[in-house]
Parts: sequence; structure tokens; C-alpha cells
Amino acid sequence: KTVLYFFQVFIYILFIFNNCSIIYFILFVLLLLYLFLFYFTFFLPFTIIIYIFLLYIIIINMLLLLVFSILLHFIVIFVIIILLQLLFSIIIIIAFTIFLSFVPTVYYSFPFFYTEILYFFFINLLFLLLL
Repeated sequence: KTVLYFFQVFIYILFIFNNCSIIYFILFVLLLLYLFLFYFTFFLPFTIIIYIFLLYIIIINMLLLLVFSILLHFIVIFVIIILLQLLFSIIIIIAFTIFLSFVPTVYYSFPFFYTEILYFFFINLLFLLLL
């Protein structure tokens, strides 16, 4: 019974990490796609897409962490998940910064990219602290 229980715990952990990784990977692919399309179009509603994805990521993370904390009472695993989520947030910030270094200087002056990054990071951090 205990072996099966720990196997189930392992499956939950893998599910959460894979789900989060896939979402972040999709977001990064969207960033690269936008970078490619940037030179061919003058306007693309990228801000709306990013907001939708960031909200989706935040909601999914919050729900998964909530479900995981209800199902399992392992505080150590929960803390590890929180730390990994923060690490993913930092990776996203680095990815945005690298992305901004490739953007032409005319569009670089618009600060909404950084506001989105900060919004995502602090909201995610807030949810993690509340949980």
C-alpha cells in the first residue's frame, strides 16, 4: 500500500511539473513566433495573447498547487514546488529580457512588456505566498 501511495505521489509531481513546463514552453514559442512576425507586420495584438497566457498559467499553477496541497500533506514537496515555480518565473523574465534585446528600438521604447513581466511575477509570487 505504501509503495503504491508513493508511486501515486510521484505521478502527481510529474504531472504538475510537466504541465507547467509545457505551458511555459508554449509561451516561449509564442514569443519566438512574435519575434519572427515582428518584421512583417506593424501591429499584432501580442499584449492580449500574453495576458491570456499569463492569466492561464497563474490560474493553472494556483489550482494545481491547491489540489496538490489538499491531496498530500508533505510540506517539503510543497516548498520544493513553490521554489520551482519561482524559478520558472525568473526564467520567463530572462526570456522576456532576451526577447526585448532583439526588438527594434522604435518598439523597444514601449514599457508595457516590462509591466507584463512584473505583473506576472508578482501575482504569481502572491498566489504562491497565499497558498
